[in-house]
Amino acid sequence: MNELERLRSEIRRLDTEMRELFSARMDAAAQIGTYKRAHDLPVYDAERERENLAALSAGIGDARRRALYREFLQTVMDLAKREQV
Repeated sequence: MNELERLRSEIRRLDTEMRELFSARMDAAAQIGTYKRAHDLPVYDAERERENLAALSAGIGDARRRALYREFLQTVMDLAKREQV
């Protein structure tokens, strides 16, 4: 296996792990949606979302990578909101 194949294999392994985590996160989001509907709570909480984005991305020192991670998280949060409806 050459270096490129090895790196692609590592990406595939990580993507497989992320698939499982994504599925678990969507399950949790669906449960939160059920709770929110039962308690007449809004799906979107702008302040909580801002706090989560800041807290979760704070551990990434490289500014470029931190921005990319925030974009990734925002996409996941947007998908979770769709799952909650």
